[in-house]
Amino acid sequence: AEDHEGFIWIGTQRGLNRCNGDNIDQYFCNDEPYSIPDNRINCVFCDSKGRIWVTTKNGIARYTDQDNFEQIPIADSNINCKQLIENSRGDIFATQTNNILKYNAESNQFEKVILNVSDIDAYQQKLWVDEEDNLWVVDDRTVARYSTTTFKLRNKLELKSETDIQTSALIGRQLWLADADGLHIYDVIENKWVDVPEAIVTHPMYNKVGLFCITPIADHKILFSSTQGLFIYDPATSSMMHENDEEFPFTAPKYRTYRAFCDSHGNLWLSALWQGCTCVQMSSQRFDSHAPLVNAMREKMVASMAVDKQQRLWIAT
Repeated sequence: AEDHEGFIWIGTQRGLNRCNGDNIDQYFCNDEPYSIPDNRINCVFCDSKGRIWVTTKNGIARYTDQDNFEQIPIADSNINCKQLIENSRGDIFATQTNNILKYNAESNQFEKVILNVSDIDAYQQKLWVDEEDNLWVVDDRTVARYSTTTFKLRNKLELKSETDIQTSALIGRQLWLADADGLHIYDVIENKWVDVPEAIVTHPMYNKVGLFCITPIADHKILFSSTQGLFIYDPATSSMMHENDEEFPFTAPKYRTYRAFCDSHGNLWLSALWQGCTCVQMSSQRFDSHAPLVNAMREKMVASMAVDKQQRLWIAT
């Protein structure tokens, strides 16, 4: 997550990190009352007021101006929470196993508002809020829409596949769902399924991938992380490119990306299990934004560089 001061907060299974581009501050669970509840971070979230929230298997905490954390009570014996999200009115919701919680500012605690959202104990559960302030709950086998005012179920989607949903993303008015059979897109305003773009469906590797995450990035493009590496779909040009393509805008990490985040400067933060996090600076003005050049010079020691009269760059290694 990115806070209002531009700090990037990164949750790991071994604590919480705050990065400003040069330095990293680390926060751990300890015996102090103002530490994070657990070192295994499930979610980091910045709300519309600029407050940083953290969910863990042992509760929820909020960052304070004293550079510590206030642990927020949960009105339930189960304090294992996954994701946080906010609607346009500033209401904050959290996922709990099969239940949805809402933050009550008056009592300063999270309380159950939606119970038993799924018929199964889902492995993964994601929340999305659309432009009409509906709360979408997506898990392995359920896609349900709830009102964020009455908390009543509005409808459940009849899924287009019998395989489990692997990942999801709400991009504009379209809910993107990925399963073993491919991608499916639902228009949450028109309430109908729409066709997957032809550039995606006709890509040679489309039927050979399983997706880990779908992330909107700069210039309205969409990043897909898959079993076959990274892809970028560009709606403006109706094109789909793979990380091995020459026109791919950056050098993909060698590890498999499971989560991705695009900050306010358009930089990509890519993370993997036990491999840390990589920041890809996407500015076209940077020397290392030319992927073929970066690949050619990878792990080589540069002795000298010069530009000739034709503005060609010469590099000696």
